[in-house]
Amino acid sequence: MAGQIPRAFIQELITRTDIVDIIDARVPLKKASNQNYTACCPFHQEKTPSFTVSVRKQFYHCFGCGESGDVLKFLMNFDRLEFVDAVEYLAAQQGLHVPYETRPGSHHKPKENHRNLYDYLQAAALFYQNKLSQSAEAMRYLDTRGLDKTIQARYGVGYAPANGQALTQYAHVDTSNFPHFHAAGLIGQTQSARYYDVFRDRIMFPIRDRQGRVVGFGGRIFQNMTDKDGQPLAKYYNTGQTPVFNKSAELYGLYEALQAQRELPYALLVEGYMDVLALAQYGFSMAMASMGTAATKQHLERLYRHTHKIIFCFDGDAAGQRAAVKALATALPLLHDGRQLQLIFLPDNHDPDSFIRAYGVDAFQQQLTQAQNFDDFFWQMMRKDAELSHAGGRAAFYQKAMDYLNQLPQGKLSEIMHQELTRLTRIEAKPAPTPPSKRIVGEHAPLNLQEKALALLIQQPSLAHTTTLAANDTSPSPWRQALDALIALTQEEAIETTAALLYHLQNHPQEARYAELACYPLLTPEQGMAEEFHDCLQKLQQQEKRDMIDSLMNKIRAGTASLDERQQLQTLLTNPN
Repeated sequence: MAGQIPRAFIQELITRTDIVDIIDARVPLKKASNQNYTACCPFHQEKTPSFTVSVRKQFYHCFGCGESGDVLKFLMNFDRLEFVDAVEYLAAQQGLHVPYETRPGSHHKPKENHRNLYDYLQAAALFYQNKLSQSAEAMRYLDTRGLDKTIQARYGVGYAPANGQALTQYAHVDTSNFPHFHAAGLIGQTQSARYYDVFRDRIMFPIRDRQGRVVGFGGRIFQNMTDKDGQPLAKYYNTGQTPVFNKSAELYGLYEALQAQRELPYALLVEGYMDVLALAQYGFSMAMASMGTAATKQHLERLYRHTHKIIFCFDGDAAGQRAAVKALATALPLLHDGRQLQLIFLPDNHDPDSFIRAYGVDAFQQQLTQAQNFDDFFWQMMRKDAELSHAGGRAAFYQKAMDYLNQLPQGKLSEIMHQELTRLTRIEAKPAPTPPSKRIVGEHAPLNLQEKALALLIQQPSLAHTTTLAANDTSPSPWRQALDALIALTQEEAIETTAALLYHLQNHPQEARYAELACYPLLTPEQGMAEEFHDCLQKLQQQEKRDMIDSLMNKIRAGTASLDERQQLQTLLTNPN
């Protein structure tokens, strides 16, 4: 196990990271107020948004399913990261090194800092680019494909030498490089501890994230190649999953598209690397591709953050039709009002690369202009083999279509699609009603005075730095114990945000209740929270004093009060505070 990560560093990381940026990169947020954003919850099915992200608290909460937490918890739940990986990811985003603390007597090395992998991946990209100019065969292949030098340079195209040891020998200058290149998915290791290049004799396409950092590679063979058993090698081979590369989230060409045009009028999704390069060379810089897999919800959500329209480009054969049906099923839950989805089907035996070279820019532009809207394709797909001339056929058609349409988010688009289904089948079709949200018990129940004080403190921890509670000479009440503990924790740890405070309260017996109070909709404006908090404390202390007086008076009446208790009562009765 790696060394411990200091709590102070984790708190700093939570405080420095903007949770809105992290969540919005995965779940599109809509601004609800100056301090809050909303969305449909990514952790349960809903059509009416109950998921809230607070700028001030740096905290998220779903009023439907109760899921809540800080930015680290979100990454662990949404990206399915282990805690250490989530910390590493955020640290890399902030340009920080994770300061692992090695326990005394431990021989375990700290976990590799993922930020270093970007440096090694960039070094590999430059290495492959340099090797391209040294391979006459690779350069000749790119020339025959009509790929000019400007586009090659813009996308960083390179070449992995055939001997299988080129990158390994490059890394051998310092043997400490091997684990880094291995973690980046570029150098493999046999059972006999022999290192070898993962990519051999392939055209190399570096894959960049939205910050322009190289996170992985795609390699394409350009001549007939077989493995050791004589079987043909796959045309494309991609970097496997690494700490910085997830092929289900990254898109080849997205970074370059955003560099060429900050606001994308549309995103054009194609199949291969060469398609992206060919279209970019002919002026269609909005082209991008997924890495050997069908487009995922993560891919599409990422694109819809940069444009309102996505255009899929498929081959016109049966495989292209099947791919289109799969893409449509993936996209339906994401088609909120204002988002568009279109499809292009190229003539048989053509991909975008071959089509634009054969027919030219105008012909491809015409394909874009005449792209089929998703609803036209959907009804075309539904009507295939459908029998609408009799009741049984219409009922079957209705059920088949509803299985898809109920995936649409609520809105005008959903209403229009259901109205069309009614017209076609003569069966009334309405969007599925939104199930009532499961509310947290007591979420909107009125808070008592002590709960309100706790909620104010949790939602604005800075209040603790201006608070001094009067000393309590008797056994403190539960509310007093809770407030004293939170104030002391906040002061000692210099906590500034709700998220950081709740991180320190993990595994606390009242953790769930504190999380609820962090989300309680207080009506107090931010500028009035300090006055409200101190007013609560004053009233609570007055109540505490009254309770102590009542308790001592009862003892005196019962004849069980000690001399000290009689003196304490006298002090309480004569002291106006």
